[in-house]
Amino acid sequence: MAMSPNLYVGNLHPDTTEDDLRDAFSSVGPLDSVLILPLTHKSLCYAFVSFFDLSQALMAVTHLNHKHVRGKPMRIMWWQRYPNMISKSGIGNVFVKNLPPSVTSDQLERKFSGFGTILSCKVAEDENGMSKCFGFVQFDSQLSATSAITHLHGTVFKGKTLYVSTFKKKELRASNLYVGNLSESISETKLEEIFGIHGEVVSVKIIRRGGIKVFGFVKFSRAENAKAAMDSLHGTAVDGKPMHVALACSRKPNRPHQIFTSPCNNSLYDIPTYSMPVPIEYFNHYQPSVCQLCATQLSTYEWQLPMRSPPGIALPPPEASLGLGILT
Repeated sequence: MAMSPNLYVGNLHPDTTEDDLRDAFSSVGPLDSVLILPLTHKSLCYAFVSFFDLSQALMAVTHLNHKHVRGKPMRIMWWQRYPNMISKSGIGNVFVKNLPPSVTSDQLERKFSGFGTILSCKVAEDENGMSKCFGFVQFDSQLSATSAITHLHGTVFKGKTLYVSTFKKKELRASNLYVGNLSESISETKLEEIFGIHGEVVSVKIIRRGGIKVFGFVKFSRAENAKAAMDSLHGTAVDGKPMHVALACSRKPNRPHQIFTSPCNNSLYDIPTYSMPVPIEYFNHYQPSVCQLCATQLSTYEWQLPMRSPPGIALPPPEASLGLGILT
């Protein structure tokens, strides 16, 4: 596919303007256009810059990547017609940890640049702009990523031994399962036997509330074994009760309440946030006064779920968020 002189510019300061970008990019050649998401009221911290000439766009990628604008280093990559396709597929994504605190995104990119074309490179930072000592490099091919992993994993970089591996999405790294709707008589030993056929089980914990509600957590040593167990055992009956098996959710303390204002009648909904979105059927069942427009918008938020589920609607139970806090 032929390249075009169009660039994606990310990691921008929220106050960055199109004039700021014109000043930064015009140093390498005349610009065709600069666009920071029109028709929005809040910056999403990225923009699109187009040159007339491909060679000038290449020069911008080479010389301006990680240059600071309003105190933040820009992340420049070639714009793709379907920009999320490669990143979502996981192709070419590399995870790097144990970085020295002083290493910048620019230095990390230079370290990996010898293995192929880099689409994006970023060192993770906290809210104060300090390095979290890990980062991500995305190549345009899996071959380049594999080569970088093979040659750089375990090497010393500025006094630190690098850990370099293929980046895995969160759901592929999760090894802790929530198991609900258990019988009152089930034991941890039996639960371990049931799940153990799918791989090494690190720990099992059963929790009983009021002698009636019984649920538990099973932690595997490997995430792929946890996924296999979830896919195989969800809905399987044990002692006459079908188990509910799902990935345990991480608990986020002090989650704020979100205020949703109905666009129809200005009614307010004040509900604590939760770790999973609630399907529209929930609002249709428990909030019949909510119109379809509001229910549709509400369903896009992440709300605190009730202790019960509407008939025929599978909702992740709130206790699933306890999982990562119970098993260590």
